[in-house]
Amino acid sequence: MEIPTTRDELLEVLVDFGRETYPTLMAIIAIAVYSGFVFMFYRILAKKDLLTLDLSKYADDFGGKVKKYLRSVLFVIQYIVVVPILIAFWTWS
Repeated sequence: MEIPTTRDELLEVLVDFGRETYPTLMAIIAIAVYSGFVFMFYRILAKKDLLTLDLSKYADDFGGKVKKYLRSVLFVIQYIVVVPILIAFWTWS
């Protein structure tokens, strides 16, 4: 490769360099964005409580076994229905 001597040759070399490196640069940016997305997803997923729902305030009027049953049902709804839907939505986004 010859060293460009005129401004037009230098401009042509820079344009060719940009045209050849554009796909690689876009791939690097896409990988960086995807890596950030995966990092955020796993950081949120690793929390002890993915959903912080305080459902006990809705079950104060019930007593004894009914209260325990309602909490069990809400637990099942939260971790067997809602969390998989959130995870599926997060991965499809």
